[in-house]
Amino acid sequence: MPLSQYRREFSTFLDVLVAVLAYALAVQWHVGGFAGGANLWYVEMAPTIVATWWILSLLIRQDLPYRLGGTWRELRETALLHIVGAVLLLALNLATKHDAVSRLVLVGFPVLAALASTAIRIGMRSWLGWRRRGGHDVHHVLLAGPATPVQRLAASLLHRDAGLVPLGVLLPPGDADAGGMSLPMLGEYDRLADVLHDRVVDQVAFAMPLDDGALRPLVETCLREGKPVWLATDAFGARLLGNRPDQLLVLSAARDSVSLRLKRLIDIGIASAALLVAAPLLAACALAVQLDDPAGPVIFRQSRVGLHGRTFTVYKFRSMATDAEHRRAALQDHNEMSGPVFKIRNDPRITRVGRFLRRYSLDELPQLWNVLRGDMSLVGPRPSLPDEVRQYEPEFRRRLACRPGLTCLWQVSGRNTVDFRTWMELDLQYVDNWSLGLDLQILMRTIPAVFNGSGM
Repeated sequence: MPLSQYRREFSTFLDVLVAVLAYALAVQWHVGGFAGGANLWYVEMAPTIVATWWILSLLIRQDLPYRLGGTWRELRETALLHIVGAVLLLALNLATKHDAVSRLVLVGFPVLAALASTAIRIGMRSWLGWRRRGGHDVHHVLLAGPATPVQRLAASLLHRDAGLVPLGVLLPPGDADAGGMSLPMLGEYDRLADVLHDRVVDQVAFAMPLDDGALRPLVETCLREGKPVWLATDAFGARLLGNRPDQLLVLSAARDSVSLRLKRLIDIGIASAALLVAAPLLAACALAVQLDDPAGPVIFRQSRVGLHGRTFTVYKFRSMATDAEHRRAALQDHNEMSGPVFKIRNDPRITRVGRFLRRYSLDELPQLWNVLRGDMSLVGPRPSLPDEVRQYEPEFRRRLACRPGLTCLWQVSGRNTVDFRTWMELDLQYVDNWSLGLDLQILMRTIPAVFNGSGM
């Protein structure tokens, strides 16, 4: 899920953080801070504020992961949270007859917190909207099953999270109830593999019972392609632990969502720091490319295939002559790689500066921007060209189940000395056994490989 797995926890954390900061500012403004014997009462109030706002946020936003309800609903909940919090604190103050704590502070800081929280949430929604218009933070769900339960599942997904987008529907052969479908009908069950290859599909959701004979081969196709599989719990034909229409049973092996979020935070932190620290080096590389071959651009842009088949623009320092693509056909017989990949160790199209940049992987430094954008990760299978992906054997498409990266097992295992099948098998090994520990091992092995220029 793009948001529903952690939106409630993040909202609660944000509510408490904003309330505590607003309280600290109000105390600082009113009495000059928390120092001094009399002002220690304000310090003792802090745990009460944290507990109050934490509990209220959990109660007021308890169904937020399942129905977001738009901006106005969220802002109404924000206002209600801070109003109720202020009333409870005032009531506690009056009940204890505690005059050491200013009631102006107890009323003023929730107002400040409400204004700050409202501004933050409007800003976050605007930012998320901008990201989604660019294709980020949107998960495309392919639905399969009879028309009626599929329609019900699609409606619950749309109600559940704005980041979940029903892509279309695959129906049973000869489904007679398909006339009222509001979603695009992509064909019957036998078109599943074609749809997975032709479109960006993040998950496949089945609205069909377990005893449906078509379910097993469909699920096996999804697993082979590396697609997470969901099954609507109400498709069992009986209530399961009080199941709801929008609850989904994960049939495929799900990755640890907490670890994946931590991986993304690590990507953002390291990429941001690296771009700042390496700014002089980036400028030097750009100048060297420009002086070596002024006829072409400094940055080379190319379309690559990323997570679940998404295409994105990858950025590199240009290391080849400007007519490199036109000269490729003449060099095809010299290709040293098997499979749908073209590589020549002593490629005559590479410029003098480009050869140095490639030896030490300096040409790939601009891809830190791709990592920051979310197109890539620090560690993951290298992004392939669309033409290469179209020639993949079905077993190799599972490597698209992982966000592409700057380095992976292939990079630290010889790179150009590894044949295509071994390369794919190394990527699949990474996808199937991914962990933060494995990422750390690959990063540690990448550093000496880059400095030694061995096979890089």
